[in-house]
Amino acid sequence: MKTLNLKRELIIWIMLLMPFIYAAIAWNSLPNQIPTHWGISGQPDGWGGKISILLMPVISLGVYLLFTVLPKLDPRKINYQEFPERMFKWRLLFVVYFTVISISLIYGGTLNDWSFHNKLFTSSIFVLLALVGNYMINLKPTWFIGIRTPWTLSSDHVWKQTHLVFGRIMFYGSLACFAISIFVQGAPLVTLMVVFVLGTAVFGYAYSYWLFKKEKETGAIQP
Repeated sequence: MKTLNLKRELIIWIMLLMPFIYAAIAWNSLPNQIPTHWGISGQPDGWGGKISILLMPVISLGVYLLFTVLPKLDPRKINYQEFPERMFKWRLLFVVYFTVISISLIYGGTLNDWSFHNKLFTSSIFVLLALVGNYMINLKPTWFIGIRTPWTLSSDHVWKQTHLVFGRIMFYGSLACFAISIFVQGAPLVTLMVVFVLGTAVFGYAYSYWLFKKEKETGAIQP
């Protein structure tokens, strides 16, 4: 495995630190109760102490470390060497997303008003999913990243075709949902997000099975 490009990773490290620095600066302006969960209505229905404001930045750090370590643990680590730029983009993508969400949450705390954060959180998920779908289109087989069903892991062709179709659906579908999210909010927006995410997940699982079964019937895969 190639070592990390430290100069390039510095960009990510700075973004990882930004929410912690902002939280420290705004600490005295934050309320004692911070929302930790939002209901389908879009209103907070779970609360925690002030320290809860750091939950999202900690998750961001965890996701970054996960995407850094996984290529070294994957039995198919050779495939990661073919797209090191993409792995950097995966790390950058998720860190940017969590950094923006973290900062909006802290900012909402200084105003004691999280209505903007809730709207941003839900709508930006569709942007994140669109970019994830785009990166999935040409994703090489791995054990940790991608649509890991018994059928995609058993056939490189099934893996490739499943990710090609799934990635395109995820990309264009997410962009369409994002456009819709501009005009709706609250329960309809959350419902749209849940239905889209679950629908695409079920499709990916079922489509990979159908491809595998089709290949097996044609003799491309031996029983």
